[in-house]
Amino acid sequence: MTLKQTFPVPPPSFLINYSYPDISDGTGNIIFYGYSSKEDTTTDYHLHSVVLYSNDIVTSASTISASFVKVVDNDHDIKFNVPQDIKGTIRVVLSVGMNSGTDVGHGVYAIVKIRHWDGSTETEIASAQTETQTWDGGTSEAQSKTMNLNIPITTNKHFSKDQTFRVTVEIWGKSGNGMAGVECGYGIDPKDRNDDRSLTGSPPKIIDDDHTKQFEIHIPTRIKK
Repeated sequence: MTLKQTFPVPPPSFLINYSYPDISDGTGNIIFYGYSSKEDTTTDYHLHSVVLYSNDIVTSASTISASFVKVVDNDHDIKFNVPQDIKGTIRVVLSVGMNSGTDVGHGVYAIVKIRHWDGSTETEIASAQTETQTWDGGTSEAQSKTMNLNIPITTNKHFSKDQTFRVTVEIWGKSGNGMAGVECGYGIDPKDRNDDRSLTGSPPKIIDDDHTKQFEIHIPTRIKK
């Protein structure tokens, strides 16, 4: 009498869930959301595929410079727990805003940089700049716009396990007369809550309620065959 032995097939060591595939170019796109956390007095910036509450709804800073200067420089990081190959068009959605106060001629734009961080060396892969927004105020109001950026990655970029995918957001702003301070920044709340600061607060409200506070990164990863 012969007994038939059945050996269970072990499950895969990891599972990659794609937000949506693009069959035409063989990519699986993963959506990450930018957000902040805070421990004591230290604020850090991250990326996560889950829509969760951010510590801050917006992040911003002010300037009185009559020419454009960098007022915000944040690194949103996520460490890959499995190897990833990235190639294709990274799509970025973010709302950029400012408070014009009662003065005129203020302006703001964002630069988004895609970077690779291996724990010791930061390598820039690609970057893009949003359109420049200039508003003439006259009254205190939140002046904002939801931006869409396409950032092509033309050469395959490999991320090994435990290496970090980094999205750096720079906000550049200027004051119309070089005297009145202008608050500039962007939304970073995956839950898309309204900017709850007052128009005349310190800092003031910069993102209008009609514009999203979500900061989305759509990453094209190569689907293994």
